[in-house]
Amino acid sequence: MEVEIDLYEDWIAGNIAELQAAIKAGWYFKSHHDWQTKITAGDIIENAGTRERLLIINLVRKYRLIEPRPRALKLCSGLAVPDALRQGWRDFCEEVRNGSDLNRRLSRKSLVLDSQDEMLNHWGLQHFHLGVGPDPKYPTLIKGESEIAYAFVNNNAVYVIDIAEHGKWADQALLEKLDFDFPEALAPYKTDALDISWEATEEDHKRLRKANLNMMLKVNGMIFVEPGMGVMCDGTPSKIIFPMIQTKRRLKCADKAIRDNLGSILTSAMTERHVNAVPEKLTFILLGFTPQKIYVSCEELGFNVIVRPGGIWNVERKQRG
Repeated sequence: MEVEIDLYEDWIAGNIAELQAAIKAGWYFKSHHDWQTKITAGDIIENAGTRERLLIINLVRKYRLIEPRPRALKLCSGLAVPDALRQGWRDFCEEVRNGSDLNRRLSRKSLVLDSQDEMLNHWGLQHFHLGVGPDPKYPTLIKGESEIAYAFVNNNAVYVIDIAEHGKWADQALLEKLDFDFPEALAPYKTDALDISWEATEEDHKRLRKANLNMMLKVNGMIFVEPGMGVMCDGTPSKIIFPMIQTKRRLKCADKAIRDNLGSILTSAMTERHVNAVPEKLTFILLGFTPQKIYVSCEELGFNVIVRPGGIWNVERKQRG
Protein backbone atom coordinates (compact mmCIF):
# COMPACT_ATOMS: atom_id res chain seq x y z
CA MET A 1 0.00 0.00 0.00
CA GLU A 2 1.33 3.42 -0.97
CA VAL A 3 1.35 6.11 1.72
CA GLU A 4 1.87 9.78 0.86
CA ILE A 5 2.50 12.15 3.76
CA ASP A 6 4.67 15.24 4.23
CA LEU A 7 2.95 17.55 6.71
CA TYR A 8 5.81 20.06 6.78
CA GLU A 9 5.64 20.44 3.00
CA ASP A 10 1.87 20.91 3.32
CA TRP A 11 2.54 23.76 5.74
CA ILE A 12 5.00 25.32 3.31
CA ALA A 13 2.52 24.99 0.42
CA GLY A 14 -0.19 26.67 2.48
CA ASN A 15 2.09 29.59 3.25
CA ILE A 16 3.08 29.98 -0.39
CA ALA A 17 -0.64 30.10 -1.23
CA GLU A 18 -1.02 32.86 1.37
CA LEU A 19 1.85 34.73 -0.30
CA GLN A 20 0.06 34.47 -3.63
CA ALA A 21 -3.05 36.06 -2.10
CA ALA A 22 -0.94 38.71 -0.38
CA ILE A 23 0.75 39.69 -3.66
CA LYS A 24 -2.66 40.10 -5.27
CA ALA A 25 -3.59 42.37 -2.32
CA GLY A 26 -0.57 44.65 -2.78
CA TRP A 27 2.47 43.02 -1.14
CA TYR A 28 5.51 42.69 -3.40
CA PHE A 29 9.15 41.59 -3.63
CA LYS A 30 11.66 44.39 -4.09
CA SER A 31 14.54 42.15 -5.16
CA HIS A 32 13.27 38.66 -5.92
CA HIS A 33 11.14 39.47 -8.97
CA ASP A 34 11.48 35.89 -10.23
CA TRP A 35 9.80 34.59 -7.08
CA GLN A 36 6.97 37.08 -7.44
CA THR A 37 6.42 36.12 -11.08
CA LYS A 38 6.28 32.40 -10.29
CA ILE A 39 4.07 32.80 -7.21
CA THR A 40 1.66 35.11 -9.02
CA ALA A 41 1.36 32.67 -11.92
CA GLY A 42 0.90 29.73 -9.57
CA ASP A 43 4.01 28.01 -10.95
CA ILE A 44 5.56 25.29 -8.84
CA ILE A 45 8.79 26.29 -7.11
CA GLU A 46 10.67 23.03 -6.73
CA ASN A 47 13.85 24.05 -4.91
CA ALA A 48 13.41 22.97 -1.28
CA GLY A 49 15.61 25.76 0.08
CA THR A 50 13.64 28.42 -1.80
CA ARG A 51 10.34 26.95 -0.63
CA GLU A 52 11.46 27.06 2.99
CA ARG A 53 12.66 30.63 2.51
CA LEU A 54 9.22 31.58 1.19
CA LEU A 55 7.67 29.99 4.29
CA ILE A 56 9.86 32.22 6.47
CA ILE A 57 9.01 35.30 4.39
CA ASN A 58 5.30 34.70 4.86
CA LEU A 59 5.72 34.08 8.58
CA VAL A 60 7.61 37.40 8.85
CA ARG A 61 4.85 39.13 6.86
CA LYS A 62 2.23 37.88 9.31
CA TYR A 63 4.42 38.66 12.32
CA ARG A 64 4.56 42.31 11.29
CA LEU A 65 0.77 42.53 11.17
CA ILE A 66 -1.22 43.61 14.22
CA GLU A 67 -4.20 41.42 15.10
CA PRO A 68 -7.41 43.52 15.04
CA ARG A 69 -8.81 43.50 18.57
CA PRO A 70 -10.00 46.19 21.02
CA ARG A 71 -7.10 47.56 23.05
CA ALA A 72 -6.63 50.17 25.73
CA LEU A 73 -4.91 53.35 24.54
CA LYS A 74 -2.12 54.55 26.84
CA LEU A 75 -0.25 57.79 26.22
CA CYS A 76 3.19 58.65 27.50
CA SER A 77 3.56 61.95 29.34
CA GLY A 78 4.23 65.06 27.29
CA LEU A 79 2.68 63.63 24.11
CA ALA A 80 1.81 66.47 21.73
CA VAL A 81 -0.34 66.08 18.62
CA PRO A 82 0.45 68.52 15.78
CA ASP A 83 -2.57 70.46 14.55
CA ALA A 84 -2.19 69.02 11.05
CA LEU A 85 -2.59 65.47 12.41
CA ARG A 86 -5.51 65.99 14.79
CA GLN A 87 -8.16 64.34 12.60
CA GLY A 88 -5.91 61.40 11.81
CA TRP A 89 -5.05 61.11 15.50
CA ARG A 90 -8.73 61.04 16.48
CA ASP A 91 -9.35 58.34 13.88
CA PHE A 92 -6.37 56.33 15.15
CA CYS A 93 -7.54 56.50 18.78
CA GLU A 94 -11.01 55.32 17.79
CA GLU A 95 -9.53 52.47 15.73
CA VAL A 96 -7.43 51.30 18.68
CA ARG A 97 -10.36 51.26 21.11
CA ASN A 98 -12.78 49.65 18.60
CA GLY A 99 -10.35 46.95 17.48
CA SER A 100 -10.23 48.17 13.88
CA ASP A 101 -7.47 47.21 11.46
CA LEU A 102 -4.35 49.21 12.38
CA ASN A 103 -2.21 47.62 9.68
CA ARG A 104 -3.26 50.19 7.09
CA ARG A 105 -1.39 52.77 9.19
CA LEU A 106 1.90 50.86 9.10
CA SER A 107 4.99 51.72 7.06
CA ARG A 108 4.99 51.43 3.27
CA LYS A 109 7.88 49.05 3.86
CA SER A 110 5.43 46.64 5.51
CA LEU A 111 4.28 45.71 1.98
CA VAL A 112 7.81 44.74 0.90
CA LEU A 113 8.10 40.98 1.41
CA ASP A 114 11.90 40.84 1.26
CA SER A 115 12.48 43.53 3.89
CA GLN A 116 12.81 43.67 7.66
CA ASP A 117 11.55 46.14 10.26
CA GLU A 118 14.65 46.55 12.43
CA MET A 119 12.96 48.63 15.13
CA LEU A 120 10.24 45.99 15.51
CA ASN A 121 12.66 43.06 15.35
CA HIS A 122 14.97 44.47 18.02
CA TRP A 123 12.87 46.70 20.25
CA GLY A 124 9.32 45.53 19.52
CA LEU A 125 8.24 49.06 18.57
CA GLN A 126 5.77 49.91 15.81
CA HIS A 127 5.16 53.21 14.08
CA PHE A 128 1.84 54.45 12.70
CA HIS A 129 0.96 57.04 10.09
CA LEU A 130 -1.70 59.52 11.19
CA GLY A 131 -2.93 60.69 7.81
CA VAL A 132 -6.54 60.77 6.59
CA GLY A 133 -7.64 58.80 3.57
CA PRO A 134 -5.75 56.32 1.38
CA ASP A 135 -2.21 56.85 0.18
CA PRO A 136 -2.22 57.75 -3.57
CA LYS A 137 0.57 55.28 -4.33
CA TYR A 138 -0.42 52.54 -1.86
CA PRO A 139 -4.23 52.64 -1.65
CA THR A 140 -4.39 49.82 0.92
CA LEU A 141 -2.49 52.07 3.36
CA ILE A 142 -3.36 55.36 5.03
CA LYS A 143 -1.73 58.48 3.59
CA GLY A 144 1.70 59.09 5.09
CA GLU A 145 2.74 62.28 6.87
CA SER A 146 6.15 63.59 7.92
CA GLU A 147 5.43 62.88 11.59
CA ILE A 148 4.46 59.44 12.89
CA ALA A 149 3.35 57.84 16.15
CA TYR A 150 5.95 55.59 17.80
CA ALA A 151 4.25 52.91 19.86
CA PHE A 152 4.56 49.61 21.68
CA VAL A 153 1.72 47.15 21.03
CA ASN A 154 0.75 44.05 22.96
CA ASN A 155 -2.48 42.06 23.17
CA ASN A 156 -4.06 44.44 25.69
CA ALA A 157 -2.90 47.93 24.86
CA VAL A 158 -1.27 50.35 22.46
CA TYR A 159 1.28 52.51 24.27
CA VAL A 160 1.91 55.66 22.24
CA ILE A 161 5.35 56.94 23.20
CA ASP A 162 5.88 59.93 20.94
CA ILE A 163 4.69 61.68 17.79
CA ALA A 164 7.75 62.85 15.91
CA GLU A 165 9.56 62.90 12.60
CA HIS A 166 10.68 59.70 10.90
CA GLY A 167 14.11 58.43 11.84
CA LYS A 168 14.00 57.71 15.58
CA TRP A 169 14.44 54.02 14.79
CA ALA A 170 17.39 53.58 17.18
CA ASP A 171 16.65 56.32 19.71
CA GLN A 172 16.72 54.56 23.09
CA ALA A 173 14.87 57.53 24.64
CA LEU A 174 11.70 55.90 23.29
CA LEU A 175 12.24 52.84 25.49
CA GLU A 176 13.23 55.00 28.45
CA LYS A 177 10.04 57.05 28.21
CA LEU A 178 7.90 53.92 27.81
CA ASP A 179 9.50 52.24 30.83
CA PHE A 180 9.26 55.39 32.96
CA ASP A 181 5.54 55.93 32.31
CA PHE A 182 4.40 52.31 31.92
CA PRO A 183 6.93 49.90 33.50
CA GLU A 184 4.51 46.99 33.01
CA ALA A 185 5.02 47.20 29.23
CA LEU A 186 8.67 46.17 29.33
CA ALA A 187 8.54 44.14 32.56
CA PRO A 188 8.57 40.76 30.71
CA TYR A 189 11.96 41.68 29.24
CA LYS A 190 13.65 42.82 32.44
CA THR A 191 16.55 40.66 33.64
CA ASP A 192 18.30 40.11 36.97
CA ALA A 193 21.61 41.31 35.54
CA LEU A 194 23.23 44.01 37.66
CA ASP A 195 24.94 45.88 34.84
CA ILE A 196 26.39 45.66 31.33
CA SER A 197 29.94 46.54 30.43
CA TRP A 198 29.06 48.73 27.46
CA GLU A 199 26.11 51.00 26.71
CA ALA A 200 25.47 51.57 23.00
CA THR A 201 24.78 54.98 21.51
CA GLU A 202 22.16 55.55 18.83
CA GLU A 203 24.80 55.18 16.12
CA ASP A 204 26.08 52.00 17.79
CA HIS A 205 22.59 50.50 17.65
CA LYS A 206 22.35 51.31 13.95
CA ARG A 207 25.70 49.65 13.22
CA LEU A 208 24.85 46.58 15.31
CA ARG A 209 21.53 46.17 13.53
CA LYS A 210 23.19 46.44 10.15
CA ALA A 211 25.44 43.54 11.20
CA ASN A 212 22.41 41.58 12.57
CA LEU A 213 23.82 41.64 16.11
CA ASN A 214 21.72 41.65 19.28
CA MET A 215 22.57 43.18 22.64
CA MET A 216 21.31 43.73 26.17
CA LEU A 217 19.90 47.17 26.97
CA LYS A 218 20.32 49.43 29.97
CA VAL A 219 17.07 51.37 30.34
CA ASN A 220 16.58 53.72 33.30
CA GLY A 221 19.30 51.91 35.20
CA MET A 222 17.85 48.42 34.67
CA ILE A 223 18.97 45.68 32.28
CA PHE A 224 16.63 44.30 29.62
CA VAL A 225 16.83 41.87 26.77
CA GLU A 226 15.69 43.46 23.53
CA PRO A 227 11.86 43.58 23.67
CA GLY A 228 11.71 42.42 20.04
CA MET A 229 13.98 39.47 20.99
CA GLY A 230 16.47 40.30 18.24
CA VAL A 231 17.37 38.53 15.02
CA MET A 232 19.23 35.57 13.60
CA CYS A 233 22.48 36.03 11.68
CA ASP A 234 20.53 36.62 8.43
CA GLY A 235 18.33 39.31 9.99
CA THR A 236 15.21 37.16 10.36
CA PRO A 237 13.34 37.82 13.64
CA SER A 238 14.11 35.28 16.37
CA LYS A 239 10.41 35.35 17.26
CA ILE A 240 9.75 33.70 13.89
CA ILE A 241 12.59 31.21 13.61
CA PHE A 242 12.36 29.47 16.98
CA PRO A 243 8.61 28.71 16.72
CA MET A 244 9.10 27.68 13.08
CA ILE A 245 11.77 25.15 14.04
CA GLN A 246 9.52 23.80 16.79
CA THR A 247 6.58 23.47 14.38
CA LYS A 248 8.77 21.72 11.80
CA ARG A 249 9.86 19.22 14.43
CA ARG A 250 6.24 18.62 15.54
CA LEU A 251 5.07 18.03 11.97
CA LYS A 252 7.93 15.61 11.23
CA CYS A 253 7.11 13.72 14.45
CA ALA A 254 3.44 13.57 13.44
CA ASP A 255 4.49 12.11 10.05
CA LYS A 256 6.37 9.37 11.89
CA ALA A 257 3.56 8.74 14.38
CA ILE A 258 1.06 8.17 11.55
CA ARG A 259 3.42 5.88 9.63
CA ASP A 260 4.36 3.91 12.77
CA ASN A 261 0.73 3.45 13.76
CA LEU A 262 -0.72 3.05 10.28
CA GLY A 263 -2.10 -0.44 10.94
CA SER A 264 -3.97 0.66 14.06
CA ILE A 265 -5.22 3.82 12.35
CA LEU A 266 -6.55 1.74 9.43
CA THR A 267 -8.24 -0.72 11.76
CA SER A 268 -9.87 2.04 13.79
CA ALA A 269 -11.09 4.00 10.77
CA MET A 270 -12.36 0.97 8.84
CA THR A 271 -14.15 -0.41 11.89
CA GLU A 272 -16.00 2.87 12.26
CA ARG A 273 -16.95 2.79 8.57
CA HIS A 274 -17.87 -0.92 8.65
CA VAL A 275 -15.83 -1.71 5.54
CA ASN A 276 -13.17 -4.34 4.90
CA ALA A 277 -11.45 -3.16 1.70
CA VAL A 278 -8.02 -1.66 2.25
CA PRO A 279 -7.32 1.35 -0.05
CA GLU A 280 -4.37 0.94 -2.42
CA LYS A 281 -3.13 4.42 -1.56
CA LEU A 282 -3.51 6.69 1.46
CA THR A 283 -2.83 10.41 1.22
CA PHE A 284 -2.55 12.37 4.45
CA ILE A 285 -2.88 16.16 4.24
CA LEU A 286 -2.31 18.76 6.95
CA LEU A 287 -5.47 20.63 7.92
CA GLY A 288 -3.99 22.78 10.66
CA PHE A 289 -2.58 22.70 14.16
CA THR A 290 -2.84 24.16 17.64
CA PRO A 291 -0.21 24.07 20.41
CA GLN A 292 -1.55 20.67 21.48
CA LYS A 293 -3.02 19.06 18.36
CA ILE A 294 -2.16 18.47 14.71
CA TYR A 295 -5.15 17.83 12.43
CA VAL A 296 -4.58 15.60 9.41
CA SER A 297 -7.07 14.57 6.73
CA CYS A 298 -7.18 11.23 4.89
CA GLU A 299 -9.70 11.40 2.04
CA GLU A 300 -9.48 7.68 1.21
CA LEU A 301 -10.48 6.75 4.76
CA GLY A 302 -13.04 9.52 5.11
CA PHE A 303 -11.49 10.33 8.49
CA ASN A 304 -9.27 12.91 10.13
CA VAL A 305 -6.34 11.87 12.28
CA ILE A 306 -5.52 13.99 15.32
CA VAL A 307 -1.95 13.71 16.61
CA ARG A 308 -1.03 14.92 20.10
CA PRO A 309 2.35 15.36 21.79
CA GLY A 310 4.17 12.07 22.23
CA GLY A 311 2.65 10.57 19.08
CA ILE A 312 -0.73 9.93 20.73
CA TRP A 313 -3.41 9.81 18.06
CA ASN A 314 -7.08 9.21 17.41
CA VAL A 315 -9.33 9.27 14.35
CA GLU A 316 -12.65 11.02 13.85
CA ARG A 317 -15.16 10.88 11.03
CA LYS A 318 -14.92 13.81 8.62
CA GLN A 319 -17.84 16.20 8.75
CA ARG A 320 -19.76 16.25 5.49
CA GLY A 321 -21.45 19.23 3.95
